[in-house]
Amino acid sequence: EGRADAEMIQIMQKRGVPADHVLFLKNEQATEANITQKFAPFLQRAAADDTLVFYYAGHGGRDYSKPERTCTFVTYDAASTWTVSSVFDTVQRNFHGAQTLYLADCCHSGSLVTEASQRKKRAAVLASAHVSSTSTGNWTFTKCLIEMFRGNPVLDADSDGSITFTEAARYVEREMSFVEGQHAAHSVSGGFTPDFALASASGRHTPRMGELVEGESQGKWWKA
Repeated sequence: EGRADAEMIQIMQKRGVPADHVLFLKNEQATEANITQKFAPFLQRAAADDTLVFYYAGHGGRDYSKPERTCTFVTYDAASTWTVSSVFDTVQRNFHGAQTLYLADCCHSGSLVTEASQRKKRAAVLASAHVSSTSTGNWTFTKCLIEMFRGNPVLDADSDGSITFTEAARYVEREMSFVEGQHAAHSVSGGFTPDFALASASGRHTPRMGELVEGESQGKWWKA
């Protein structure tokens, strides 16, 4: 109830992403065994010019008992052995498209930034939190992605009609800082173009659009 990931997928499908181009595993479907069984075959279907969008929402873990500080995505069965590095390994072996956009809404999601910097494949990362930080239990980050894929002109900072990765990253950082009080993370590597267009703006950006404010009501300040 109230989850935003399904809404994000609906927005992408409205933009023209075919249903058979989406692999969506949630709740009891999202065990480590089921994910790893279906992930690789799905990647192998990609065409040479395809962009892979990898998205994860849930719990993220980090092992502080060892110097490696290994980060994991905690699957439904809570095994916590699906490491971030193994995700990149699977993509590297099985995805032969053009580039990958990694998105994660969880604690320690900035580990995607760290891992992407060590790989040669073209990739970009938007993460809800720093590698060493926890993340909010709200859907704020994913709602930012929804507005991005929807083409909300509030993201089109230069009013050119196109929402680039750089503009999306700035929007996510601002929203997460103001609404949740935490630092989001982003990066590009392997030749991914920061000006890559993620969406066309659905309207015209105006100067004060998206301005963040606080309003007082009965002695209490509210963010808006």
